[in-house]
Amino acid sequence: MRVSPFGPAAIADGSSNLILSVVVPAHNAEAFLPICLDALGSSDLARDVWEVVVVDDASTDSTPEIADRRADVVLRTGNVARGPAYARNRGAEAASGEFIAFIDADVAVHEDALRLLAAHLRTTPTLVAVFGSYDEQPADRSLVSRYRNLLHHYAHRQTAGSVATFWAGCGAVRASAFRTVGGFDEVTYARPQIEDIELGYRLYREGAILLDPAIQARHYKRWSVGSIMKTDFRDRAVPWVRLLLSAKSVTSASSPSLGTKALAGTAAAGSALVAVLLGCTGFGVSAWIAAAAFVGVSVAVNIPFYAWLTRHGGLPMLAVAIPLHFGYQLVSAVAVPVGGFYSLLDRRNRANG
Repeated sequence: MRVSPFGPAAIADGSSNLILSVVVPAHNAEAFLPICLDALGSSDLARDVWEVVVVDDASTDSTPEIADRRADVVLRTGNVARGPAYARNRGAEAASGEFIAFIDADVAVHEDALRLLAAHLRTTPTLVAVFGSYDEQPADRSLVSRYRNLLHHYAHRQTAGSVATFWAGCGAVRASAFRTVGGFDEVTYARPQIEDIELGYRLYREGAILLDPAIQARHYKRWSVGSIMKTDFRDRAVPWVRLLLSAKSVTSASSPSLGTKALAGTAAAGSALVAVLLGCTGFGVSAWIAAAAFVGVSVAVNIPFYAWLTRHGGLPMLAVAIPLHFGYQLVSAVAVPVGGFYSLLDRRNRANG
């Protein structure tokens, strides 16, 4: 059943005009784009106040045909994939709504998600952006995928409220603020990385950003151990360190995944690695004892997270989560010196530029 976007008062003040533009970047997304668009079509936000803009990023499968049948506006980036930052920017340029929602093509929003996104921005003028979280029922039921998606949900739930970042998997921005800050950095982030986090840092200078975990979507991506480690290191941790060390970063508000416990666990994992390396180079039993102690610290600081995961997947989930999460924290620790090195190169290039 369709409902009015914000109740009777909204109808009275003329809000039947287009309020929200939903931008969906899609590259070879034929497996999930129909699910994504079906979920949008089931939204309880009145259909006459929002539009769907699908940006086909050089797909070679049936993504363009699916988009043509289902979207209000379809854009194409050309014959070469340019990445989600570029695609979202093109979609935002074509958007007619007062607010722009960004929804990933492998995400199915809950029926109230669009309404909640628009309502937050409509009723709180100081907000420039709002975003939600994956739900607790990821579509892929493998333990690895469930761990990864539940980690995302848990991190967003723990850091709900005012944040200095943004998530483009299921989030919305005030169109005027998005255009003021120049949109996504499509030059630096030519492939899926932390383009939404970096955008959030710039948006935060324009106003408040809200993380509301009640705004939920189901994720359909299948994760493997290899894809997790590659994504976390190459596309998240290293560029995030570079961003935090740059003059453009904002650190005065909390960000998902950067809480005190997460940082402590990452530091402990990195210290365990150093201790192991010392043990391998002849520093004796004390180094191995220290390594074991740091591993213990890494596990201990994450006990609430592991207990929560166990409630969702039992002992099999716990058995998978502990080594995977330690690996996640270890990758994050290794990324610090690597990202620092690249940051130095960035500064040198700017100085010589």
